Amino acid sequence: MQMVFSVDNDGALYDRKIEQADLFAAVERRLLSTETSTNEFILISGKSGTGKTALSNTLIEPIRAQNGIFISGKYDQLQQLKPYTAIVSAFSDFVKQVVAGYGEMMKKIEDKILGSLQSDIRILVALIPSLEQIVGSQCEAPTLRGTEVTKKLQLALRNFVRTICTPENPLLFFLDDLQWADLGSLNLLKALASDKECRGLVLVGACRYEEVELEDDFATFLRDLEDSKLAAVKPIELHNLTRKAVNQLVSDKLHCPAIQVRSLSNSIYRKTKGNVLFVIKSLESLIENKIVFGDAHGHWQWEDDDVRVWEKERHNVLEIVINKIQRLSDDVQKVLSVAASLGAEFDKYILAVAIPASNISIALDRSLENRLVEQKADGCFRFTHDKIQQAALALTPEDQQKKLNLRIGQNLMNNLSEVEVDQHIFLVVNQLSKGANLVTDQNEKDNLASLCLRAGQKSMCCSDFRTAVDFFSMGISLLSGDKWRDQYYLSLDLLNALVEAKYCSADFDGMDKYINEVLSNARSIRGKIRTYSTKIFSLAGRHRIQEAIDLGFEVLGHLGEKFSSKSNKVAVIGEILKTKFILRGKSDDQLLNLPDMCEPDKIDAMSILNLVALYSFRARRDIFPYVACRMIQLTVSKH
Repeated sequence: MQMVFSVDNDGALYDRKIEQADLFAAVERRLLSTETSTNEFILISGKSGTGKTALSNTLIEPIRAQNGIFISGKYDQLQQLKPYTAIVSAFSDFVKQVVAGYGEMMKKIEDKILGSLQSDIRILVALIPSLEQIVGSQCEAPTLRGTEVTKKLQLALRNFVRTICTPENPLLFFLDDLQWADLGSLNLLKALASDKECRGLVLVGACRYEEVELEDDFATFLRDLEDSKLAAVKPIELHNLTRKAVNQLVSDKLHCPAIQVRSLSNSIYRKTKGNVLFVIKSLESLIENKIVFGDAHGHWQWEDDDVRVWEKERHNVLEIVINKIQRLSDDVQKVLSVAASLGAEFDKYILAVAIPASNISIALDRSLENRLVEQKADGCFRFTHDKIQQAALALTPEDQQKKLNLRIGQNLMNNLSEVEVDQHIFLVVNQLSKGANLVTDQNEKDNLASLCLRAGQKSMCCSDFRTAVDFFSMGISLLSGDKWRDQYYLSLDLLNALVEAKYCSADFDGMDKYINEVLSNARSIRGKIRTYSTKIFSLAGRHRIQEAIDLGFEVLGHLGEKFSSKSNKVAVIGEILKTKFILRGKSDDQLLNLPDMCEPDKIDAMSILNLVALYSFRARRDIFPYVACRMIQLTVSKH
């Protein structure tokens, strides 16, 4: 008789009654909160394998019973250069649920979004592309600069969440492995957690406390959240199971009385110290290795001596999972290895492109059967635990992993369309960059540097400036030693982009270093305008407004527009009279229908004049009319 063993197929929890009660009470408090209540961010913490995700999943049915939606996302230690991964994944999950399972709700949510978020929709679609399934295709998001991007994105997401959920139709948002979250995600999370007006949102996070250092971004996030007094952190800490709980788990899984399995469960407990994942995988391993086996009557049997030998063997959970995967066919192992390289979550289509000529469907079916992966509501797959992802990665020898990453990246770059490459730019660049030191051809390096530029620009649009700095720096490192001679325009674009990212990150020392490099190597004033603009912004940002104005006038001089930064009433009156003369006889309609300016130098001059006008209005009102008149003169006379 064949014995069937399925891990955690009933979703049962062990030794978690107190923690589950605390979790449910915290969720209920949130849904019953008033405008004067303190927001709560529920944080489930514990070591790897203690069942944090399983505990959060017990909220799915209660939330659905409240006409709510449960969405989740997971951060990946291997994909830290991809901003907002878990947030994008979670809201893609939301879109899939709305489109697939809630016909009337989809129309209701579509009407709400289009009615309330017109100014935010393009920004939201740039962050969550799948949102177009609800709101339709959108034009590109407006170009924003510096911290304006961050504020606009945070505001847009807050407005979006306020629109899609209420206490009567709540949204439970679970983010797993927050110890690996990027700074941009944490800033968005802080904006949501501190929002008093979004009472239908329940935020639950999970982290491994032993992997969070005092200076880590996540630790800073928690301190900032509590210091702000806008939200309290509700901690729920999970520990390993007790000996009694392990005995009950083994009893339930084997359908045997607890007293009958006591010797077996005691051995498992001693070996695993009660770690839930380790307990379950150990029991699986015992059955797969026929140390625990089924007899002809359908009863489980084992020899205590064999179990004690097993107990003394030095196996950790990772080794057990590796052994389990190695029992599968070579094709399944190969697919799992590539999938693990793609990340904790992966798309079937992308997996097929990354590893062509493999039977992906069969491999994924076998992986699902063995509970190595699971399929999400949005159709993507994810590893059921990061230890399984680590085990799949370990199938490839360390000295071969970079070759595998490079091959995956090349397959994606060569076989995806340009649109698809742009959609998956972070994944493509991450894979290629891991194998970059294996690339010797400079043309290939230049192509990768161009991809790094695109990835950094996309990070900037998402206001993830730290990641953008990493991408731009990586791109620069791939250029040749004579980059200003051999790759002039790519060098100019990368260095300018890095200068802007450093400015947005408030790394002014680093910014100044690269500003000097650009100004020393740019071949014309036009090549320096972007750099000068960022420098003017940065001077003003450091409250050195007069220096910003002076630099603006200096640049304008290079462009043929001579100014004096000194206050001169006669000069100002002269400019006003000159402006009146130029405008004489021109109607409003004529002015409004002037053709676009086309002289590059004059366009550059207008961009600098815009900055000088802004800062002179703030700090030098005496010269502001002078600047404003010159802008009018340029606009009217250069057509």
